[in-house]
Amino acid sequence: MVTLVNYDEVVARVARRFMPRLKVESEVATINFLRQHTNVPVPTIHYYDSNPYNRLGGEFILMSKVRLVLYRHVAVNM
Repeated sequence: MVTLVNYDEVVARVARRFMPRLKVESEVATINFLRQHTNVPVPTIHYYDSNPYNRLGGEFILMSKVRLVLYRHVAVNM
C-alpha cells in the first residue's frame, strides 16, 4: 500500500507469473462488472498493465483501498 501526498491510499497488486495477461485482465474485468451490476464495494482501478514484459518486469494493478464493509450491510441491499 502506498500513501500519496493528498493522503489517498493506493494498493499495488503485483501478479505472479501464472496465466500471463489473462489473470490481471480478468481481475480488472471482474471488478468493473461488480461495480456496474452490484452494490458490493470494489476498488477503483487507477492503472493496470497486463504485459508481463513491461518495465517493472511483471503485471500489476494500482487500485484504491476499499474500506471494510460487513457482508450483512451489503446483503441487505442486494
